[in-house]
Amino acid sequence: VVKITEKFLDEINSNKEVRPFLREYPFEPPRANVSISFWKNGKPDIADGSVVLAFQVKNQICYFCQEEGNPIHTLLAEEPYEEVLKIVMGGPKKGDSEQDPI
Repeated sequence: VVKITEKFLDEINSNKEVRPFLREYPFEPPRANVSISFWKNGKPDIADGSVVLAFQVKNQICYFCQEEGNPIHTLLAEEPYEEVLKIVMGGPKKGDSEQDPI
């Protein structure tokens, strides 16, 4: 979620055609709402307590799971965006042995 948010912000902030339409520049993480869900055919792909939804909103990252027989997502964890950003950006860099999908 952090890498996608950072890429999204970079795309917005580097686009000179979009810039005049931004209320604030640079566009910052608290204003970006980014989510990733793992669904198939309109419902969660797994219901074993694994993460099925992660989103970043207002500088928080939230992770939700789906448990079998429960139609409502359960909050697994919530953490500040800036803390996760430090961890993610301090990890392996592009070109290191671990591949970066983004």
